[in-house]
Amino acid sequence: MLEIIIVKYGLADYERETVEQVMRTVSIPYHLTVYDNYPLDENLSVVWNRLIKRSNAEFVLLLNNDTVPRDKWAEKLLGAMKNEKVGAVGAISNKAGAHQGGFSGEVEDKTVECTTLSGFCMLIRKEAFDDVGGFDERYKLYGEDSDFALRLRKAGWKLLTHYGAYVYHHKAQSTPIAEARGKDIKKIQAESAALFQSQL
Repeated sequence: MLEIIIVKYGLADYERETVEQVMRTVSIPYHLTVYDNYPLDENLSVVWNRLIKRSNAEFVLLLNNDTVPRDKWAEKLLGAMKNEKVGAVGAISNKAGAHQGGFSGEVEDKTVECTTLSGFCMLIRKEAFDDVGGFDERYKLYGEDSDFALRLRKAGWKLLTHYGAYVYHHKAQSTPIAEARGKDIKKIQAESAALFQSQL
C-alpha cells in the first residue's frame, strides 16, 4: 500500500492546488494524509517521523505543500521500488536540491542511482525508514532529507532518481512564513549545514 503525506504550513492556495493535483494524477490505490503543522510549528523532521511511524503502508511518499505533480508521477516512483534494496526514490523538478532540479518536464523514463535526495518529493520504503530510525529530529528546518539519504546509503540501501517522474515545485514558499514567525533562516541553515558536515 502507498501513503502520500503532505504537511501544510499556512499556504492555503498552494496547498489546495497540491492536494487537488494529487487526486487528479494518482490512479493507483493510496491513502492521503494532509497534516496542518501551522498551529504547533514543529520541526518538519518531527512531524514526518510521527506520521510515518503511524502509517501501516509499505511505502510512504512525502510531498511538499507547494508542488504540482504531473500524471503517473506516483506510479513511476513506486515502480522503481521493485528492487528490494532501494530505500528511497525521488522525482525531478524545475526547482529542487542537487541533481533533481533544473528540468522543465520528464527527461526519459529511466531511474539512476544517486547519492542524495531532496525531500520535496521522496518515496520511502517503510522498512528502510525503520532500519535507520527515521529522520534526525535535531534538524530544525533544512538538511533532514540529506541526512536521511546519507544514513540510508550507509546502511546499505540504494537511492534512485526517476527521470520520468516530474513534479513542479514553487519552492521556498514557506520561508517567508517561517521568518514572520521569528525564525532566523540563515542561522538555521548554518546550523543544519554544520550538523550535516559532522555526520560525514
